[in-house]
Amino acid sequence: MNKKIPFTIWICFILLIAKGQDFRYTQYQYAPLIVNPALTASAYHLTFQANYRLQYRQPGPNYYTPAITFIAPFVKNESQRRWGGLGLSAISDKAGDAPQLINQGLSLSYAQNLYLGSGMNMSLGLQYGLYERRFDIQGLTSGSQYSNTIGFDPNASLNEPFLQSKVSYSDISAGVFLCKEDSNFNQVYYVGLSSRYLNRPDINFINYESRNTKDANLNPSVTLIAGIRIFNSDHWSITPDLQVNHFNNRNIINAGVGFHFKPEIDKESVFSNTRFSLIPRYVYRNSYGLGFEMRKQNFFVMVHYETYLAHATWRAGNQGVIETAVGFSYPLVKKKAPDPLPEYSLSDIKKYYPKNEVQEIGKRIEERQSAGNYEYVEDDDTTWYRTQKFSFELERRFKYGFNDTKLSDDGKQFANEILELLKKNPRVKLLVVGYTDNIGTEEVNLKISAARAKAFTDYLIKKGISPKRLRSEGKGESEPLNENRSKEERSLNRRVKFLLY
Repeated sequence: MNKKIPFTIWICFILLIAKGQDFRYTQYQYAPLIVNPALTASAYHLTFQANYRLQYRQPGPNYYTPAITFIAPFVKNESQRRWGGLGLSAISDKAGDAPQLINQGLSLSYAQNLYLGSGMNMSLGLQYGLYERRFDIQGLTSGSQYSNTIGFDPNASLNEPFLQSKVSYSDISAGVFLCKEDSNFNQVYYVGLSSRYLNRPDINFINYESRNTKDANLNPSVTLIAGIRIFNSDHWSITPDLQVNHFNNRNIINAGVGFHFKPEIDKESVFSNTRFSLIPRYVYRNSYGLGFEMRKQNFFVMVHYETYLAHATWRAGNQGVIETAVGFSYPLVKKKAPDPLPEYSLSDIKKYYPKNEVQEIGKRIEERQSAGNYEYVEDDDTTWYRTQKFSFELERRFKYGFNDTKLSDDGKQFANEILELLKKNPRVKLLVVGYTDNIGTEEVNLKISAARAKAFTDYLIKKGISPKRLRSEGKGESEPLNENRSKEERSLNRRVKFLLY
């Protein structure tokens, strides 16, 4: 049986698919350089990953889209802020088995990051890509391969001079990305806008002078992405996101929600320090699917399955999609714990821990300060040594008025910093101690100092910290920093001290 495909039928298919073929992943956050070149400078991680997408179609052809991505952000060591990034990706998109249509190439991206203050960052990115579109002519037939004497001759030329089987083109893309980050460098919300094919490359396989060159060019595409973290705790976070892509007079709306869970598991378990994510997605009037990610320290793997709506399957022949992503992500910046104040630590620690442990604590402090390292390996199960990052005492003097106990704006800002540290280290506890000057009776000053300390713990409780992790007390006019001889000296003694343990 002759399985050769007539030339006229296949060329119609080639022209249709070539015009509409474009790189796309439903779980688009795993293909950042395809979405927006500004994402090259949007994180603090050195990243290498491989993606694969298989789209089943009936009666065909199937689409196969593998990709490799490398991203290297640039970070200033002294300020721990990123100022730019470089990205490199290789991608291939194949339609069909034999004959087949292939679109593949390399792209280089650069982005400049601008720090706007208060955790706000804006990245501007450019991308240049070199691509090649080609189709395999094996399996095609034309009228020139038939003769009146021998019939069909498979070795004869197709003799179609107006058709070229390979087209090379370049792509210029640009994008902007704006995001808000918390103190741990995690994104709170973001919005990005990008455009591909700004140079309107010629990708047509028809090679004759009379063709309409306007129809042969790719029109620029526009992509909008946005997301916001609506819930965040020690173990859970929820982030809805949206992608809107306009390409070839088509709008593709892709909505999803990321449910991220990091359970508290014993360190001996294989799943310790592992985050699990479920990411359901819905492509408007087209398909719905579910992605699952497992991220352990610097490694991650994602699997996504997608099925098409009934009317979309009937219209386009799409049967289902499988996407996978495997990668390595290394952080270039690590958030350090607040610097301890050693002149207070040992004297106050003695009030809460046995003497034999105090000597060991002092030894740990000296080792930490000399090495400049806040990471430890847990040796035993003592109450003072259960977290990866451990700090002792922090003392702050806020602008308290006489007999004032309310939490000022400066106090709330510092309380938010303590809040982030407690969320990041769920086993750390906090003691807040309030002080006053020597004006007034000792009994009244004890009440005022206790109220100042309690204002901080009440604020943290409202923000979601368990009361079991918090203690407050007032010490009144005791332990003054000076002799209270002037208005300035008395204002310094109206202070609050924080002990993390």
